[in-house]
Amino acid sequence: MKHLTITLLTLLVLGGCASQVYDNNFSGWEISNNKIGTVNGSLSKFKMRNYGYKINENLFEVLIKTDGLYRFDKNYASCRSGMFSCLGGDVLSEQINQICLSSFSSPLQSLTSPKRNEKFSTFARDIWEYPIYITAKCWGTDEYRIAKEKQDSLLKEQALKLKAFILEEKKNKCREYGFKDETDGMGLCLIELDKLAKIEEQILAIEKRNNQVYLQNQQQTADQKRQREAQALINLGAAISGAGTPRRTTPKAPITTYPNSFSFTLTVPSNQLCPLLGTPKTKQEVRGTNRICYYQ
Repeated sequence: MKHLTITLLTLLVLGGCASQVYDNNFSGWEISNNKIGTVNGSLSKFKMRNYGYKINENLFEVLIKTDGLYRFDKNYASCRSGMFSCLGGDVLSEQINQICLSSFSSPLQSLTSPKRNEKFSTFARDIWEYPIYITAKCWGTDEYRIAKEKQDSLLKEQALKLKAFILEEKKNKCREYGFKDETDGMGLCLIELDKLAKIEEQILAIEKRNNQVYLQNQQQTADQKRQREAQALINLGAAISGAGTPRRTTPKAPITTYPNSFSFTLTVPSNQLCPLLGTPKTKQEVRGTNRICYYQ
């Protein structure tokens, strides 16, 4: 009985009512190169079929006619095919976009909206379906150019704001260690932070190669990053003391004391060599299953 119920559900989701028969006369229509899964025929058979389309060059439109009813599942990614047959996601908009690009050299702007099929949207399924006739609006050439220019301008503006925000965050970090705006010390501090960021990228890439070590040492890695940053800025303040040593405020992160010639460490598996970074390695030692690498 359970298997019969699942079979019936499958037929309903894929086929629908057996009385539905759709017009499959595509005389005068261009036939698509791609196929979509539709329901058609006297037995409402689900099958991958081509569809027809017509181009309206004056309106930058594409009229689509499907060979049967096209349904898709918005929850297709979580569908368990072992329980019942699964519908895929919506591929029609992607395919029509290719028609717009080949016909007008511009992408798809809008498409007739599908409607949710409340009857079949059960058991975590979210079934939607398009009408048989679908209108697609492609971007006009000039219209698309203007819209793209506006989008590019907006993205550029957002990038500049993000860059200014990141710079201000770096300046705030330097100010915590006593560096003043519009001074050589502030400029050197910002350069030092950029150098440290590149070193951190190298360290992160190395540690991610071994996921287990990376996960085990995530907190340690974060602490060491703060320690390296704080120590580097303290050392920078001391190095430019001739121009006025910056007065350091209390750091947000505790500082670990390393031997005099070491600024930071990197932990790797004991069976790996210490990696080459943008700063000299001064010492290494093995502790248990880890190798501790010391850098200047």
